[in-house]
Amino acid sequence: MCFYDDLNLPAFTHKHIPALLNYRNNYQPITNFPHNPTFYRPDCKLGLYVLWTIESIRAVAIDCDRLILRFPSQNPVLALRNSNELVLVSDNQSHQTAAKVY
Repeated sequence: MCFYDDLNLPAFTHKHIPALLNYRNNYQPITNFPHNPTFYRPDCKLGLYVLWTIESIRAVAIDCDRLILRFPSQNPVLALRNSNELVLVSDNQSHQTAAKVY
């Protein structure tokens, strides 16, 4: 088994997105992964992490000024879009809905 032990996301490009998308529906929990040092959650679903990584690829490609290192946000999480407050969701249905967008 191989482990990626760097603190930063790999320098993926748009060419890696099709292969990454193969994992977007994977609900396996992961606990050892590169993460934003300013806000860390101890676990994540592999598929959600892949979607977060794809957002990183897209943000780097357009030279987004909101990146934190190569991270597209503070953490790989899903939140309700139409809420006045930050409401995190972690159910499989929400994950599935987000994965379909990609």
